[in-house]
Amino acid sequence: MVFAVLAWGGHSAFEAFFHYSAYGVIAGRPIQVPTTVAGVVKFVHVEEGQTVKQGQLLMTLHSTEIDRDLGRLDDSLRMAQAKLQAGISRMKWELSLHDKDAGESEGEFFEKWGQFKQEQARLKGLQQTLQRNEELHAKKMLPLHDVQHARNEELGQREKLDKLLLALGAWEKRVEAAQTGAVSRRDELLPLLAEVESLEGEQRRLRTEESRLLIRSPVNGVVVRRHRFTGEGADFLQTTFTILEEHSLHVELFVPQTRLDDFQPGDLIDVQLAPFWERLPCRVVRLGDEHIPPPQQISRFYPHDSKHLPIHLVPTVECLKHERIQIGAIVKLPTSLPKWNRPTSPTTNSNTVPEPPLSITQWSSATDGFH
Repeated sequence: MVFAVLAWGGHSAFEAFFHYSAYGVIAGRPIQVPTTVAGVVKFVHVEEGQTVKQGQLLMTLHSTEIDRDLGRLDDSLRMAQAKLQAGISRMKWELSLHDKDAGESEGEFFEKWGQFKQEQARLKGLQQTLQRNEELHAKKMLPLHDVQHARNEELGQREKLDKLLLALGAWEKRVEAAQTGAVSRRDELLPLLAEVESLEGEQRRLRTEESRLLIRSPVNGVVVRRHRFTGEGADFLQTTFTILEEHSLHVELFVPQTRLDDFQPGDLIDVQLAPFWERLPCRVVRLGDEHIPPPQQISRFYPHDSKHLPIHLVPTVECLKHERIQIGAIVKLPTSLPKWNRPTSPTTNSNTVPEPPLSITQWSSATDGFH
């Protein structure tokens, strides 16, 4: 029993302090999908673990406030459109009367104008006759009463033209009044038209607000968690789904500053994904920009309040796509295994045969029972 206790203690100490030279975690980019308008969950279109595409419908909300406002607005818009249609019909009828009056007035105006021109031509003829008679009378070839008669006819014709000119001015004002009345009738419809346009703009705004009740996926990925269920209320900007963005899973290995020279972008590193013994080949993609404390699940392996630099690794196999490999899983860098394998050039002669990477089926069988 003592031997067993000592063996277990030695094994624990070896595992904790000597077997692994660094620790890390599986990280990713979980996207929180919020609501942009408050409502009640009406339909849920996806399930947890389902792969979704960007723009795919996730959930449909229902808002009684938006429905009530849309109903009220539709009634107001129909009433305003009816008023506008009635105003248009009345305007058409009144315009037909105005057009008739304007047409008649314009016709009579031109008739009077023609009559004025005729009388004006007759005045010119009388003036010429008067002038000729006065010349003949001066030569004592025509009696005085003929001259006086011609003078009276010319004077009467001039007075008649003056009366016709006043009548033409009155008819012209009548035509202008008829045309102005038609324009004023059209202006009466402008407030009704503005009301309809305002209601239509408000309706478009509410329709846009209603479209926000349809929650869609912002990225390609996998639904990790559903936070709201059918029949539950969802407040403004409340999270409805957590989606793990596609191709965002990676490994973050935490190492001290003194070991930075051991890692370079492009290096191949074999790490162990707890609690399995299989190796996970990864490639170093970049070094961290600042020293940060290790995550809580691996903080016990590091000195208290210490900060380390994260090394970002990307697996060269697709095991991280398995649904049982979760964010936060612990990754270990064994001391006894090769820590890095620099890629060899094509001219390098090596007798070693590289171990083939694990297939998805092998990792699936290896991860049975891992939660």
